[in-house]
Amino acid sequence: MGRTMWISSREVIFETAEPLPVGTDLEMTVAWPAMLDSSVGMQLWVRAHVVHSSAPVVTAAIYKYQFRTRSRAKAAGSAGR
Repeated sequence: MGRTMWISSREVIFETAEPLPVGTDLEMTVAWPAMLDSSVGMQLWVRAHVVHSSAPVVTAAIYKYQFRTRSRAKAAGSAGR
């Protein structure tokens, strides 16, 4: 678990409770604030490689990403967060 601080198409910077060593490959999802057709929740799926880690902040280079829809149960459960 972590908290996204900054994201672009090439890099993500986030905070995490556990240190991550440089060189670690990651797969993460980010709840996306925009809705598809004003009713379907979205998430950003990312594959990345840790390039800098100074606890609790981690910088990872993104090498693959994709927007995906969230299930209605997950979208409804995350409303208001």
